[in-house]
Amino acid sequence: LLILALGMACAAYWYLRLYAALPRVYLHTAPPRGAGAGDLPLIHSAASPSLPVQLTEWAALGYVQIRMGKKGRVQVERIRPMDRSRSRIEIWAFQNLFAKKDVCSCGSRRFTALCERYGQVAGSWWRKKVFSRRGGSPLLLRAMAAVAVPVAAMGAVLSSTLFGAPRVTVLVLAVPVGFLAGLAVQQGPVAYVRRNWQWMAAAGGAFLVMLVGAKLLGGFLNMAVAMGLQILAGLGTVRGGRRSKFGQAILSETLGFHRYLAHVDRKELEIRLRENGQFFYQLLPFAEAVGQGQTFAKGF
Repeated sequence: LLILALGMACAAYWYLRLYAALPRVYLHTAPPRGAGAGDLPLIHSAASPSLPVQLTEWAALGYVQIRMGKKGRVQVERIRPMDRSRSRIEIWAFQNLFAKKDVCSCGSRRFTALCERYGQVAGSWWRKKVFSRRGGSPLLLRAMAAVAVPVAAMGAVLSSTLFGAPRVTVLVLAVPVGFLAGLAVQQGPVAYVRRNWQWMAAAGGAFLVMLVGAKLLGGFLNMAVAMGLQILAGLGTVRGGRRSKFGQAILSETLGFHRYLAHVDRKELEIRLRENGQFFYQLLPFAEAVGQGQTFAKGF
């Protein structure tokens, strides 16, 4: 009953605070206007903006050169100053990246710290534009759904034949392990959209472990319902929360661009290459940002 109550609460919260119909998707042969390659992960699937992906766009535009150093480490070298036509966040990141030297190692602590800071600054700016202020929190929905897993796990332990110290030990472990397993399973749909196969494997592993464990202990039905709730929570927040009008419009362009990359036509690519010899390099960072880099590259 508690698991069903949690499921009903999650469904109500999702519908009232997070639900928004997907916008109509039309084929777009170019990335969404006004967004850099590093911003697309957030626009596409509510991931954090990525400075390394943004660097590849800068390289395609001729601002930087990415190369391997003598010790086998990736280095970024400034080729020319950044134009004022780029966004303020890009200019800020570019200036900080080359504040001391014209060459920066991507293995340095400074680069790692700047990547994290870029994700925070760019993420905060884009979230205010893309998501509705009246919308709810996807993290709250996921936390509510994840509670159902330890509840199902505890029920399985209580109905099992375990007694004494083993029963108490497993009962105590069921709460943190179940909650973390629920959060991991929720990442399955998100990982699929982002083409993150490692997270998909982790989600699948957690899913199987909890179901097998519940089957052995005697609480399979409750755990199956709880696991189903995790998948629904992941699917319901795979694009983040409720979006603003601008967020819906730019998501439509991004999904249309994603569709174009997934079904790219060889004849069209030949025409594009004849018109612009740098077409592949200019579009590849954006393709990689929405998880279609490999498919796009195969077209060439």
